[in-house]
Amino acid sequence: MDIPQEIDDIKQTIENSLGLQISTQSLQLKLCYSEEAQRRLRDQCLYPPPLWKLKEKDQIIERRKAEANMNAVAMKRFLEENQNLATECANLLTQCNKWERECLLYNHDREALMDYGNEVDERAKESEIGVHQLEDELGKLIEELKFYKRQGGRAKRKFEKSGDRMKMGRKGEAMMQSKLFRLSQAIQCQSHCNLSFFLKVVIFSTSV
Repeated sequence: MDIPQEIDDIKQTIENSLGLQISTQSLQLKLCYSEEAQRRLRDQCLYPPPLWKLKEKDQIIERRKAEANMNAVAMKRFLEENQNLATECANLLTQCNKWERECLLYNHDREALMDYGNEVDERAKESEIGVHQLEDELGKLIEELKFYKRQGGRAKRKFEKSGDRMKMGRKGEAMMQSKLFRLSQAIQCQSHCNLSFFLKVVIFSTSV
């Protein structure tokens, strides 16, 4: 049975270290192994691998290049998408800041409108109280006018022969009518002012 080359090498190393003489057979075997190795190297140099193997290697290289190009294109597209996303995020952030400012302005206007509405309510209440007071005063003046008319009628019957006294009665009645007219104008003016103020509030509310 042939001894493997590695075991034979170990054996020769031990024999050399012990100073034993190497056998002729061992030297011949080593020579044969050396010649065989040289022959294989010479064959590899003289007879290169077949062409189909080279083509296969070339195809593998081309596939690797194509994969590398695809990866480069995918990476470029990925970077472009990331850049677009970053730009879009910046635009959204700017829009959000704008909307936040608009919301703050809206809240400020809403608070101002609420304060204005409260002021309108207070003025409306004051105007309503003033109208009631004027209406009461108007009623009193009407009753007073009726009283003076009755007094004037009595005075007319009683002093038909006295022209001067009748003139004085008519003068007093005219003064009462003038006072009543001014009071009616004041009530109308008060109502008109309330309406104008209310219209201003409505216009301001719709504009906001």
